[in-house]
Formats: sequence, C-alpha cells, structure tokens
Amino acid sequence: MNWANLYDVLAWLMTAGAGVCAWGLLDVAERRKWLPGLADMDYEAKRWTALGVAAVLTLGAWGLEMLFFYVAPPQSWRAGVEEAVRQLLVSLPLAFTASQIAHARAKSVRVIRLEPRG
Repeated sequence: MNWANLYDVLAWLMTAGAGVCAWGLLDVAERRKWLPGLADMDYEAKRWTALGVAAVLTLGAWGLEMLFFYVAPPQSWRAGVEEAVRQLLVSLPLAFTASQIAHARAKSVRVIRLEPRG
C-alpha cells in the first residue's frame, strides 16, 4: 500500500485498519489500565466493544474524507444513512477479521516471550 497521502490512510482506516486500530487502542487501554472495566470484561464483550470502536473509526474516517473533499457528501439525510450503513457493511467484517488476526499474533508473541528458554 502506498502511504503517500492522507487519502490512502483514510481508505485503509475504513477497511481492515479500523480493526487493527481498534484492537491496538483497546489492548493499550487494558494493559495500562486506562479503562478500569475493560480488564474485567469477558471475551465476547471485548469483541463487541472492539467492533463498536471500529465502527466509530470507520465513520470518523468517512467524515474526514467528506471534510477534505475526497468524497462527495450525501445529498439528503436518507442518502447519508444509506452511505453510513454501506460503509459499515464493508468495513466491519474486514475490521473484525483484522482485529482477530492482530489479537492472535500479539497473544502468540507474548506467550513465546514468556516461555522459558532451553
């Protein structure tokens, strides 16, 4: 991927990047105890929380795309709702998959680092 400009970063953030960033934010928040209730959540609640954060990141990136005139704003409120739903239907499956991959990778690296060596 070419990271030459903001448009490319926003396009990534509206797909798999939302999941990776959501996982990263929640992982750091949990390890540094920024959100006290996060450590006590079960895995299913954390997944739904990560999906919600990914949705916010996706819609935020879409809003920035409109703000910087990368995409045209919707012509009516109904078109805006349809476009927001479309953005989420495209982004969230990719974001969920990417966040699970990042989570599994981080957990396996942490386990490898904690195992005693020979």
